This record gives sequence, structure tokens and C-alpha cells, in this order.
Amino acid sequence: MIISHRVCARILSVACVFVIAAFVTVVPRSAHAKEAPDLIELVPEDVGVIVEVNDFAGLLNDVETSGLWHKVKGFPVVRQWLSSEKFRPLSRLKGAIERETGQPLREFLSELASERFLVVIRPSTTETSENAIEAAMILRPASEKSIETLLLLHNSSQRTQPVFGFLNEYVVVATDQTILDAITLCLENHQRGVTSKTARAVSWSKSSFDLPNIRAIIHLDTWSHDTTEQDDEFFKLFLQSFQQLEMVATLDTGLTLLVSLHKSHQESVDSLTSQDVTHSVTGSPTVMLSVRGMTCPADVVSLIDRVVEEKDRQEWENFRLLGKMIWGEDHAELLKAWEQPWRWSLAVTLTASTKEIGPQNLLDATWTVLLPEMSAKLKERIDRVATSTVNMAAVSAYTERKMTPEVKLMVQEGATQVTGMWLESILGMTPGYAMTDNSFTVATLMSQFDAAKIDTREPAHDFEMVFRPKLVRAFLVSRSDSVKPGSRMKEDVMKSHEYRVLLSLLDIFAEIQLTTDDEPTRVRMALSGRVDSTESKSE
Repeated sequence: MIISHRVCARILSVACVFVIAAFVTVVPRSAHAKEAPDLIELVPEDVGVIVEVNDFAGLLNDVETSGLWHKVKGFPVVRQWLSSEKFRPLSRLKGAIERETGQPLREFLSELASERFLVVIRPSTTETSENAIEAAMILRPASEKSIETLLLLHNSSQRTQPVFGFLNEYVVVATDQTILDAITLCLENHQRGVTSKTARAVSWSKSSFDLPNIRAIIHLDTWSHDTTEQDDEFFKLFLQSFQQLEMVATLDTGLTLLVSLHKSHQESVDSLTSQDVTHSVTGSPTVMLSVRGMTCPADVVSLIDRVVEEKDRQEWENFRLLGKMIWGEDHAELLKAWEQPWRWSLAVTLTASTKEIGPQNLLDATWTVLLPEMSAKLKERIDRVATSTVNMAAVSAYTERKMTPEVKLMVQEGATQVTGMWLESILGMTPGYAMTDNSFTVATLMSQFDAAKIDTREPAHDFEMVFRPKLVRAFLVSRSDSVKPGSRMKEDVMKSHEYRVLLSLLDIFAEIQLTTDDEPTRVRMALSGRVDSTESKSE
């Protein structure tokens, strides 16, 4: 049974509940008996997800003092939820616990929890169960008093859900009795000297990651025993390609997520380290989106072949046949060139203006491909195909919009020979192409093309991206200020709730970086969102 999108949502919701509950907890360090098993040894071997909250006291402190938390608290949706009826039950629960314990909630939770705890999730093992998953939180309280208090609170609530288990010095909060019984069995096996299979397969490295963090491992094959025709083809391919997913989330100058997709099971999950948190991708601070990568076109075609849906199969085959006709006798050599890695880069700049809002000169996008080894004849064919495409675009502009754009040839003097052409004034832009001996460029403002500025650096990663949301926000604000009061766009769009939410989202991160690397045994990704500390402090 492959996990459906509905089950995915349920898994995420359960995980979020546990993590959010954790974020109101302060955890002190404490010493326990050496013979006590590690928390990971209480995890049943058939779990599909394990989440570990590590050094939670430090993590909570990082959250409360971070610019990210400051931004999120001011987000309209968060403010509305805190003042809504949905939040009041949590407030009443907090008051009830403080009355029963006679101490502040934070103090009680500090005594209850240890410096780390686990959340585990697995597919439901009961056929009659209405729930698709079973989940549990495993923790080791700091004192017996806190266990006794928790037991009294549970008995006084007279609730059957969730299920509580008090196993010696451990406390388990579970969605149902079945997974609680499985965790109890793991403890009994440890006391008999039987080591859990999960403990051997998931040995968290304590020395490799010394920052407060939330770590997780997902055994993907646990959720992919069967596939159905209704499941997305790309999702099925993903589950077939990877066995387990490892993730670390931590706070530094914003929020960093490190993900490692393993192509086979790893006996020791210690591949992500604190040194991986700091990474930088260079790029102009005025560029809204900058992407660089290395791609083998043949791999892209193969991927599309595997994931294209049956209803779109004929259209895809017709497209490939058209390409073969266009390239003619050079098609065979092009296919060979496609088997090589092609380095490419994309830069997108938004042009803020005080002019009346319109499509003129809003977008400056440049996409450049560094050509691999190929014959002069194939390069000439690429040039001719690009020329035909520009001419066809001119005809289309006249047919559809009654425009008569002037076709201009690229003329540049210098050490680098440049050929190309562009269309003069299409919606205020000059789209076209330029070609040198080792590069091919497409741009929306080709009239400003400069071959000397082509980025020929070797990328440090297989894929690098820098996105600057604050530049998008500044652009939208600039354009909205130039719209006439009372206009339809001013009233219907820029005063809408969705528009205000969009501006708030764009204000959270000043910069987002993403890098990926395809290695023999895994695919590694690093996603980092940087918060502008000067902005958050000044607000």
C-alpha cells in the first residue's frame, strides 16, 4: 500500500501537533542510570517516521530570540488564530494544568521532559482502525514528582485519548494502545538483553551535530508496499528511487533544513553535520532569482519518459518527433551531446518603476547554457533553429497582437565572436538570443547583452539557487504606489486579503538558498532561509 496524499497530510498534521507541543517546553539536562536504554531503543522496528527533538532548551531559546520568530508572530494568520475561538481551548488547558500543579506551565513542563524526546509514526497495524497511522511521543521525565503529577492530571481528565503509558522512568503518549504495547515490548526486550533492530539501524551520531535541532528519519519503503493507478507517477518514482530520508532542522541566521535522500538503507545515520549548516551561494544582491546548475539533457528526457501520464503520452511522442524533424541529419549528434553534462545559469531581475503599472520592462531574465564538445556543423544548426524561432515569434506577434516588431541582428565587436538577433519592442522588452563559440543565451532584454558578463564559473554544487523575496516585495510595493487611486487593480487586487498575506510572506525571509548534490549513495539538499537581523531588531 503506497501512502496516499491524504495519509501524507495526516502524518504531517500529527507530526506538527507533537512538534508544536514541544515548542512550549523547556528541557533541563539531567543524569540517568547507565543501565537505562536510550530512547531510540524503545522504537518498534516497523516505524516509518522517527523525529528527535535534541537539546530542546537551546532550541527553544534560539526560537524565542530569532528574527524568524519575530516575523512569524506578526504574520496576519498567526495573529488571527491567537485571537480566535480555536485558540481558547489551549488557553483553558494551560490554566487548568497550572491550577492542578500549582506552578507555571513552563516550570511543570521543564520538570516533566528531558533534554530530548522522540516522536514515532507508523502505518496502522489494526485493520479495523479508522486511523491510517499510529503515533507516539517517548520521553524521559526529569523527576518522579513530574510523573506522578502527570498521572494525576491524566486520571482527572477522564479522557480515553490519547493513551498514556508509564514505563519505569519513561512516559509514552500514544494515539492508541497498539503502538504503546509495541513500545512496551521494546523495553521488555532491552531488559532481557535483546537490542532493538531500529536502534542498530538508526544510530544518531552525537558528535556530528552539536547545534540545537530537530532531526528526522523516514523509512520510505514502509509506505510503499503497493502502488495504485491513482497515485501520482512522479511520487511513485520517488518512492522507488530512495529507501530513507534523513532531515535536520536548525536555527542560525534564520532557518536551515538539511535533507539527505538515501538510495539504500544506512546502518548509521550520521551524514549531516553542523558544518553543513553554513553554506553560501554567490550572486548579485540586486538579482531577484539566481540559479546555476549542471544537467544532462538525456537524463531529463528519460525522467519525462518515466513520469508522463498515459493520457499525455501521444502528445509527448509527437513533440519528440517534431524535434527530430527540426534537427534533421544533426539529430544523432545532438543526442550524443545530450549525454554530456551541460552547465547553465539563470538570472531574473525585477525592474521597479514609478510609471503607470503595465507590462513594460518589468522582467529582465537571462538564461545561458555553456555548450559541451560538439562539431561546428551542429553549432551552426543551433544558430539556424534559433533564428527561425525568432522570426516565427515576430510573425506570431503580428498575427495575434497586430504588432510589427523589428528584427535586429546581434552586432558586437571584441575578442569573442557573437551571433544572434532580437525583436525590438515586444511589450517594452527585446527578447532574442545570442551565441558564442561556447555558449548560448536567451534573454528578455537581449539588446543589453554583453558576452563578457557570461558566468563561466564552475558551480560548487550540482544545483544552486538564491531567491530574494524582499526584492519581490519591494517591487510590488513600488508598482502598487504607482497605480491610480480608485482603479480596479487598486481596489480589487491590492486591497485584498490575499495580497496582504503575500506581502507578509515575502517579508519573512530576506534571502532563501537551496543547493543539491547527486552522490553515488544519496541526494543531499540544503535549504536555508536568512532573516534580515537589522530589520527584525528595528521593528
